[in-house]
Amino acid sequence: MAMNVEAAVSGDRVRVTLRGPVDERDLERLGRSLWARRTRAFLGRAGLEREPRPAGWRAEEYVRRRAGIVACGQSGSVHIQVRGMRTWRVAITGRPTAREIEEAADALIRDQQAKIRALKRTIWQPPRDRPGQDRSQP
Repeated sequence: MAMNVEAAVSGDRVRVTLRGPVDERDLERLGRSLWARRTRAFLGRAGLEREPRPAGWRAEEYVRRRAGIVACGQSGSVHIQVRGMRTWRVAITGRPTAREIEEAADALIRDQQAKIRALKRTIWQPPRDRPGQDRSQP
């Protein structure tokens, strides 16, 4: 099915071209497609066809919790919400501009990246101050 919206990604920026009115399903399909392409390209640069199975409890916990991350982006009449970068929900109020779609997508990417960084710190960086721990000891 042809969509009235096209997008290109350069780095972490999304550029959108509208060819007519768009609806939520158009943007959800576009988001899933762009994320799938980004993931394939990322894995391809690493010489992989798919994500390897997690090795160790930290990696398993990371993958499990990553799947539950809810990232959001909003601009003007466009609100995007994604769970685990797999379940996409887009809400549009009014008639969105290409700029609003770009800004919402960019905000979504920034939110997702921030939450991934926080999750990695939680999983892989040891806590500095555990209750009852002598702070003078490493």
